[in-house]
Amino acid sequence: MSELNTLSLDDAVRWCDSIGLTVDGIGGQVRVGYPDSHLVIRLPIPAASQRVLALAYVILMTCVPDDEEERFLGGLVWINDWGIGSPTFERLGSFIVERLTACSLEKCPAITGGPNGFDALYAVLVQTLTYQWNAHYVPQSAPFVCHVSHDGYIGLLAKDRQTHDNLSARFAKGRWQEDRPNPTHL
Repeated sequence: MSELNTLSLDDAVRWCDSIGLTVDGIGGQVRVGYPDSHLVIRLPIPAASQRVLALAYVILMTCVPDDEEERFLGGLVWINDWGIGSPTFERLGSFIVERLTACSLEKCPAITGGPNGFDALYAVLVQTLTYQWNAHYVPQSAPFVCHVSHDGYIGLLAKDRQTHDNLSARFAKGRWQEDRPNPTHL
């Protein structure tokens, strides 16, 4: 099995639908989420590169029991908008993602990785955070959605109150500070 699989826009919508997520804004600003949830935690994307790597890792490992990488089930990274900043610098991020997936972002904006795809999915998520591309990460078990914004923050949308409380505790433990407490939307 390949480490990563690429999905077209239509396939990404079907993938999200298959696990109970809604997708709005096709053709514009795409939003992935839950129909009735407004349980959001909003955190700034750190400026320090080591903290970006750590944040990507914490996001990917959030649904993994005991933070053991071999128990990672997989997930989806859906890049909705890239090339927002300097083409001179951002082409490196695009190059990395396109080499990992063997597909251009225009044709294959969504990437899934299973249990064997942890490092590759990690590398893709790091690019979205580093270049602050609009993107979503959804773990295979789908208790939350992570929205990466070009405005320099991530929004963690929880499926339910228990997940929200677990996310709050996990990110507080890592000293991730909310930049806007109690937001109601991503």
